[in-house]
Amino acid sequence: MNFVRVIMFVCFALTVSPAFADWIIDSLPAPNASNAKMNGKFGAQLILVDDVDTLFKAWDRPESGLKIRDIDTIERDKRLSSFIIFSGSKPDRKGNGNVTAKYYLLNSKGKIVAKTKSLEVWRNKLVPKDMYLELSSEYMAIKLTDNFVPGVYTVRAIVYDTNARLKIVLEKQFTLTEK
Repeated sequence: MNFVRVIMFVCFALTVSPAFADWIIDSLPAPNASNAKMNGKFGAQLILVDDVDTLFKAWDRPESGLKIRDIDTIERDKRLSSFIIFSGSKPDRKGNGNVTAKYYLLNSKGKIVAKTKSLEVWRNKLVPKDMYLELSSEYMAIKLTDNFVPGVYTVRAIVYDTNARLKIVLEKQFTLTEK
């Protein structure tokens, strides 16, 4: 395996967004997509961004209709950050969630070129209200240096709701280009 530098950033104590789950349409689950799925009441979406500051500013606004620039193309030497947006996690007896994710970066041949340990999506905090979205507390960030050949890559996230004993596998492709 070609080892690369995987930089994990941790962002704690994000507030609950008043945005509602996009994977619900007229109180019914929207069709699953590779990057957004439901398993029972638990829904998760994988997003890719190249500007975390803009994402955090948008997320912290107390309004609905959140606009996120979910990218599918990125230039070499930029930082790609992968987040989970979720809703409907099962609370434990204290009302807290226990959701984690493992991230993998695969090259165009399906070979894993980077991966993370299990990262916190939402742990030991009160679960968001029904149908409210929350942003993962930890996320994967990778600087796409010269070690990465231009082409199509896939980010795979395996999201676990431990309290509900559920797993959702999400994938999103992006294209790495030269500057």
